[in-house]
Amino acid sequence: MFRELAVPEEVGDREVRDIFKLLLEMSSEVYGELGAGFPEDIYQKALQVEMRQRGIRFQREVNIEIFYKQIPIGFDRPDFIIRPFSNGSMHLSKPVVVELKAVKKIEEKHKVQARTYLISLPHSSDGELNECRHCFLVNFPSNGADSIDILLIEKS
Repeated sequence: MFRELAVPEEVGDREVRDIFKLLLEMSSEVYGELGAGFPEDIYQKALQVEMRQRGIRFQREVNIEIFYKQIPIGFDRPDFIIRPFSNGSMHLSKPVVVELKAVKKIEEKHKVQARTYLISLPHSSDGELNECRHCFLVNFPSNGADSIDILLIEKS
């Protein structure tokens, strides 16, 4: 079962709520600096700079295995996996996925993509990723909207 949460205050887990707020802050900084109209990979690179500057442990575009009947059959690649970390001001004990978009608005196909990551990661050969239960969809609107959108897909 999956839940969709659009504002940090709806998130029960304090660590995930803190990451939500931080992603909102960093993404707003990126969008405020760059504005609308860039391809997704430009926003990825800018967000990567923000994460590095804030001491967040992450990986960008990591291959994750897809399994069928416990047999690996392919790979998928989320934009970011934020790994467990502690940087003095923040702590995260379980990994989260961050998937970026640069579209007018988040659509159902983007939500489905996030859910597939949450289905695949618990079967990963990387034991740390087995604990992943959250995927953030971050949209940098291509239509010049005033703010970015973040949706948290949560697997219960």
